[in-house]
This record gives sequence, C-alpha cells and structure tokens, in this order.
Amino acid sequence: MSRSCLTALVGTAWTAAAVGLAAPAAAADDEFLMFHTAGLHELLDDERDHALRDALEMIDQRLLELPRELDQPMAPPPQMVELVLDLLASPMTVRVGMSDPGEQEMPVSVRLTIEDPDPERTRHLADRFTAAAGMMAPFPMEPLDEHAEMQRITTPHGPAIFGVHEEDGRTLFLIAFNEEEPVVEDIGRMDLPLDDDPMLGLRMDFDALEPVFESAIRELGPGGGELRRQLEASGLLGEHAMKIFAGVTRGETHADFAARIVNGAALYEEYGLFDADPLSEADLAMIPRDVTSLQISRAVGSAYGAYLEDLIGGLSDVAGEEGPFEFFERETGIDPQRDVFDHLGDRMAYYTSLTTGGGGLTSLVGLIELSNADDFSRTLERVETQVNAMARERLRGYVRFNTKTDDDLGRVTTLHFPGLPVPLELSYAVTDDHLVAAVTPRGLETAVGQLRGGGESLLDRDDVADLLRPHLGEAIQVQYADAEFFAGQGYGLSSMALSALANALRSPTDVERDPGTLMPAYGDVVSRAHPSVSFTFRDGGDLRITGVCDRSVVVNMATTAGVLRNYAGIVLPAIGAGAALPQMGHQKRMAPEMESARNIRHITQAYQIYASEHDRRTPDDIEEIVVYLSPDVLDSPFGDVHDGPDYWINVQVERVDDVAASHETILGYDRAAWQGGAQRIPVAYFDGHVEI
Repeated sequence: MSRSCLTALVGTAWTAAAVGLAAPAAAADDEFLMFHTAGLHELLDDERDHALRDALEMIDQRLLELPRELDQPMAPPPQMVELVLDLLASPMTVRVGMSDPGEQEMPVSVRLTIEDPDPERTRHLADRFTAAAGMMAPFPMEPLDEHAEMQRITTPHGPAIFGVHEEDGRTLFLIAFNEEEPVVEDIGRMDLPLDDDPMLGLRMDFDALEPVFESAIRELGPGGGELRRQLEASGLLGEHAMKIFAGVTRGETHADFAARIVNGAALYEEYGLFDADPLSEADLAMIPRDVTSLQISRAVGSAYGAYLEDLIGGLSDVAGEEGPFEFFERETGIDPQRDVFDHLGDRMAYYTSLTTGGGGLTSLVGLIELSNADDFSRTLERVETQVNAMARERLRGYVRFNTKTDDDLGRVTTLHFPGLPVPLELSYAVTDDHLVAAVTPRGLETAVGQLRGGGESLLDRDDVADLLRPHLGEAIQVQYADAEFFAGQGYGLSSMALSALANALRSPTDVERDPGTLMPAYGDVVSRAHPSVSFTFRDGGDLRITGVCDRSVVVNMATTAGVLRNYAGIVLPAIGAGAALPQMGHQKRMAPEMESARNIRHITQAYQIYASEHDRRTPDDIEEIVVYLSPDVLDSPFGDVHDGPDYWINVQVERVDDVAASHETILGYDRAAWQGGAQRIPVAYFDGHVEI
C-alpha cells in the first residue's frame, strides 16, 4: 500500500510522536498484538489485482516442483505445502499475548483464528491441519475436554490446542499456544470511524509488554533506571504507555483507513508540543498546486528541544558525563535550546513538487516558521563558520558552505562539494519569518516565491481541496501523496517485479500453467490512481488519524516503487560521494606520511651515492649528503626538530658492505614524526625500501 496506508497500519511509538476515535474496543489484559486480514481474495478484490490474485494461487504447484529440480530427496509432503498456503490465504486473526517471564518458561501466548465465509471450507482446513498434526507432532494428541472437535497437545513449553469451535452460529478454526480453552475474540471496528469491518486491522497495547520491560530493567541492575526513563519517554512503559488501533476498509473508488493512538498526545503534555493552533487554509496556501508529496503540521517548535533533551539527554548521565546538549554547546558554543529551538515557530512542512525540481526527491523543500528570524540567522552563520573551518582542516575543501546576497531572497547559503559529483546543492535562506531549504538553488527560489503568494496552491485543485477543506481548522497534520505521479514513476519497476513473479511461477515442464500478464495497463494504473491523504487530530490525550488511498494493491505497489525510485536516483550517487569523503580525508591524513616517505627515500638514495663515491664509507652526518639533495627534502612535513636535523641517518655503520641484513637494518627515519607523536613513522632500510 501507499505510505499513508502503511503509516496508519504499522505506526510505531516514534511515528505517534511525529503524527499521531469513543474509547477503543477492550482487549485482554495480556494482549500485546492483534492483527486481522480478510484473506487473499478480499485483499486483492480490485479488478486491477485479479491477475495477481490468480497467479498467487499457483505458488503451491511451483513449490512442489522445486525439490525435484534441485535434487532434494527430502521434499515436504505436498499436502503440507498446500495446507500452509491455504492457511495464509484465509481470513484470519492473529493474537499475541505476553506475561511475566518469571512466571513461566515461555511468556508468550499465540492464537490464530480462521473464519472463512464458507463454514465447510473452514472445517476442511481444520480437518487437514488435524491430520497433519497427527502425523508430524512429536507429542500425543488428546481430545480437549468439553470441546469434541478440538485437540490438545502438551509440549515442554506449554499446551497447544486446535480444531473447530462453534459459537453463536459461527464456525471457527482455532490454533492456540499457551491457552487452555478456545476463546473467540474479534478485532471488530475498534470504534474507529469505518463504514465496515476492516479488511486489515491492527491493535497493539504496549501495557502488555510491561512484564517484559520490567524483567529487562531488573536484569540491568543500577542501569535499569535509565532504561525505564527512556521507555517511559518513548510511550512504551508507564502511565502514558500507548495503545494503537488501526483499520482499513475498501469503498467503491478508494480505501479508507483510520487509526487511534491512545496517549499519543498525553505523552507530550508536559512539553506543550501540541498546544499550537490547528492547520488553516493560510498554511496550505504556501504549498504549490503541483505538489507531489506533502507533510505539513502544527506543533510548538520550541517544545521539541526539551522533549529531545529528556529523551536522549540521559544516555550519558549514568556514566556521570555531560548530556548531548551540554557536549554540543561546549564544543561549538551553541546551546541547542537557546540558539535553535527557542527561535522556532509552530508551522513546519516539507514537500516535493514539479516546479521545484520535477516532483521527485530533487524537488524537496522544507519550511519552518521562525519566531525570531534574526537570532536564528546568527546561529546559522556560526554553524556555517565552524563547519567551513572543520572542512578546510579535515576534508581538504571538498565540503563548503557558500553564502551570497541575493537582491530578492536576501542571504542565501548553499552547501557545495567542490570537485565531487554529489547530486545536490542544498540551499537555504531565512526570509518572510521562515527558514526555507531546498535540494537545489532553483528549487529554493521557486519555494520562496510560493511562500510569498506567487502562485496557485494545492487548494486550487478541486479534487484535492474537496478532501482537505472539511478537516482544516481541526487537523494538526496533513499528509498527501499524488498517487498518479508516483504510480507513473514506479510503473516500470512494478511491471518488472510482477514479470519476475510470473516467470517464477511458470513451470519448466508444464507448459499449460501460465499466470499470464500480471501488470495492468499503464492507463488503468496511473489515470485511475486515487491520491493518498491523511489527517491527524488531537483528541484529548489521544491522536487520531483518518485518510484515504487507492483501493488496488498493485497501484499502491507502483506508487511505493515510484517513491523509492526517486530516492534511489539521488541517494545512491550521494552515498558514493559520501563514501569517497572519508577516503579523501584519509588521504589528507596520510599526506604528511607519504611526503615524509618520499623525502626519506631521496635521503637513502643520496646516502648510497655518497657511499659509492667514498669507497663504500658512510657519511659522518646528514650534512655530508646535502649536496645530493634539494633543500626542501630535509624539512619534515611533521614540523621542525629544534635539537638537530628533522631526519636521522645511521652513522654508526662505517661501511655499507658491513651491513649483513640490509633489509632489516635501519638506515634512517623521520625524527620530527617520532618526536611529534605520529603513530606511523616513515623508516628507510639499507636495501633501499621504505616502510611506514
């Protein structure tokens, strides 16, 4: 699915801090996770997914052929392969529970519930599983008391029960581990604003992990208090431990998703992070009409500093050291809270658009509202000065902030990589009470023009405005992705992936088995792609999320591939250039050693020339061989030695022919490097070779 859909389903605690409907459905006390899927046929119900759905049903046939082709005599039984795949494709709910590790050897309970719309199919799956368990289980099966159609196996790690269970007119197939009795528990709609039961559903309760976390804290001893503080600050433990509820349903033209993050806002109550006003039309006006992706939010910028300091500041406190903020201030003279966070306003956004660079990652723009633009600018200047000084010293000028004054934009700074093919020129300016940053100078210029009201905005697109306007004045964050654009970008990659799957499913021997063409036509994927939009709201101490995306799995796959393609286009070259920087810095660090090695090699040659011209006698001191050298050769790149020459030569040997092991006997070395504490000293030997 698209990024918005995935965010709603698998949002973690950190995502909750960045984004975030009545009380959610109650869960068992020890339940950590419940995941529901309506099954393969329901998930791939869109007509654009039918070819993929039909192809996936051929997997078992292909898997059964592989052992023979690979000359594997121990092939799994065909019935087992088919059974496992049928189970995975069925409508199912998986529940994972946690208990105190000290109470039992295996503190995890797992329950799998399968309920096919056809009760006979459910029974057939259960019968096949029971037959397979009877043949393969290493422990005996016995009927479960009062449940005639269920079996029990007792293992060293806990009981396992399985079989058909009927309740309230429903026929269910249950498989459970570490549970004594069959329990029917539906994920339901979890009181989310969904029009139907979810085809995908998720419920997570971090309170259930408390016994596991407490056990880990006890194991750490004195250091456990710091782990507790970190877990509490992350919303994983304590009174603000989060619960996450999410679901996806499918309508006629799109998929709807909703989520609720219990304690998602309360976790940051003491920092006042969400005390800002909600988003308005004025906020969306600074986003260009041709935007391809967007995240814009309202939060108190100055509050981020205190939260981050509390979250990471104690990492070094256990050792009695200063925190990261204190360390940063000591090294740079910049207090992150005073000089950075205190100057931030409430509005933050980043987006990509066609006019700022083609719609992909190279068009990325970041906007941060500033409450004190002048002081923030002075902080930036201090950072630039220090980075430039460090780059000159360690990176030989390959990285440099270059600043110029533009008549329209004012003071513009661009990060350059002179001599390196790095595919970006990160540029930023402080203007109109905002920090505006872009991947390219041209993108910066366009973004500033949009900020000043110089072009049509996203709200001028009727199809998107109809989705956005009803939630403005209430939402604290909006995310948007132009599925049509990104699906077009990713169509080729997705087509290749589905072609690979089709070829993998074809048989070398059965020519009749052919999945056909799995990728829909370009027009069906791109022109019908529904945009992904999500909204985050503060609801008391919770965060709730609602949104829409395309209903087709293939379209969402193409959209995701388009996003990844745009990232790869700039990230891969940047990684290559980034990998070169340490080597260049290493070459700079090596440069004095290499220059000294060159000097000592010339000195060795002069030493040998002197000996050949003086009846194989060695010089009495280095001054006797100066005539054979250029003056700069005697100056070590490691600095001057005030009590003699920079280079030492061996004058204890009277004649070079007296040296028995010329490859082991030192002729000379760099005294300046030795006295200066260099870890690698250039050393010359009588056979002429030089080592560092």
